[in-house]
Amino acid sequence: MPLCNNRILHEITRPKSSRIYFKYFNIGLKNAKIYGNALIFTLYDIDHPEIVAEIADFLMRVEGVEIVVGFGNYQGEGVLSMRTSHLETHAGVLMQEIIKGLGTGGGHSMTAGGQVHLASTDRAALNELESELMRRLLKALDRDMVEPEPLVQ
Repeated sequence: MPLCNNRILHEITRPKSSRIYFKYFNIGLKNAKIYGNALIFTLYDIDHPEIVAEIADFLMRVEGVEIVVGFGNYQGEGVLSMRTSHLETHAGVLMQEIIKGLGTGGGHSMTAGGQVHLASTDRAALNELESELMRRLLKALDRDMVEPEPLVQ
């Protein structure tokens, strides 16, 4: 007598995903910028907020990257997700620091999330917010602002 139904286990561990799911990965990869050991990406408009965290988890695999911050617009609210493998960095505290005055956030030592209030949801405004978040992140980490390197060319 088997201990589990292998077909059901396979469906749980390897679910099928819609093409829209992969569209978000494509947008995230194209927009990802590396600043030293930190990476930031913007998904722009999203239809489910969890995708930001999923892509942040995925991008933590980039060699040399220790901090990932992702951002997307969900129904007029900015959704942020942060991941870190940097042992001296507490993601929850860092998230609170970089969105202070813009919204709310928090988390744990290696994962964090936040929401920011968006004055506008057009691409220029979202790009400006991404730049501000990166500036705040680098300042919080006591790093100089450097020219970003695109993840993919």
